[in-house]
Amino acid sequence: MDIIHSKQLFPIFFKSLKPYYVLVGNNDFFIQESKKIIFSIAQKNGFLKTTLSQIQFQLKSNTIISTFKNNNLFSKKKIIILHIPQNTLTAEIQKQLSNLSIFLNSNLLLIIQTNISKYMPNNIWFKIFQLKGTIIRCENLLNQELSVWTQNKIHDLKINIQEDAIKLLLKVYKNNIEFLYNSLNVLKLIWPNSLIDINNVKNIISNEAIFTLEEWIDTILIGNFEKSVKILNNFYIKNNSYPVLLRSLQNNLLAILMIKRQKFTNFINILTQFKISKNRHSFLINIARHKSLNNINRSIKLLMNIEINVKKKHTQFIWNQLKILLHIISQNN
Repeated sequence: MDIIHSKQLFPIFFKSLKPYYVLVGNNDFFIQESKKIIFSIAQKNGFLKTTLSQIQFQLKSNTIISTFKNNNLFSKKKIIILHIPQNTLTAEIQKQLSNLSIFLNSNLLLIIQTNISKYMPNNIWFKIFQLKGTIIRCENLLNQELSVWTQNKIHDLKINIQEDAIKLLLKVYKNNIEFLYNSLNVLKLIWPNSLIDINNVKNIISNEAIFTLEEWIDTILIGNFEKSVKILNNFYIKNNSYPVLLRSLQNNLLAILMIKRQKFTNFINILTQFKISKNRHSFLINIARHKSLNNINRSIKLLMNIEINVKKKHTQFIWNQLKILLHIISQNN
């Protein structure tokens, strides 16, 4: 059985599609990264997103095999995510997992997700599945491991960045792997073909400043992408609620859309309807005059997709998706 550590969670370390994967640990970011890579490899091998089933079992359950059979999961290519509860595996669950291993075939991709690795010797997975799969350790990184992961991510994104800029990123985000990931993606987005230096990194980092929600939205609408990302990063650090950000941004975009469509009406009534503060009325009317209808429609459509992901609890990459949205809104076409 292969073992892939958190610092190695990149496609290059996945040589081929295995019949099963065991995700051990409780770092949500690495759990989602693991699944994303596995799904990508699976898709190349004929598995589609529509073939995904997620099954949650309680420790007292003794129906794993029968549940698989009752759902007729082996009739076509199927990806199954089996969540093992937090507590220690019982002998009964281990027995059922052992029996499940005999059903592994080219039409079944099994992903076992559990955070019990610290309480259970790894060789249990060797015993159950007889060296056919891969263990992926989804655990927090130590300082040296974080440095390795960062270098791997920079290589994966094909970013050209100076060493002192990397050191600053590691210093600021050493305790937040998701935010480090998002920042690297933003650097790639802003400076795709340039050498990124320490000043570029400083431009997207803001730990001390205090920004208001209206200031963030106004910065987005005038097309100041770098500052809008800086403010968003600040919101993230301060743990602001992204549903509030989404609703506020949506409210402003819809108001602009209504103004854009109604050329011969009282714009003040529209702005009042959307509860826009009076001191911003002239600003939004002016934005509506200069923004293209195509830009507004694209922005609202992407915002709706982000909200759908929130409702489906697919929130892992919401902050990064928001930055893509900011990039679109900052454009005028």
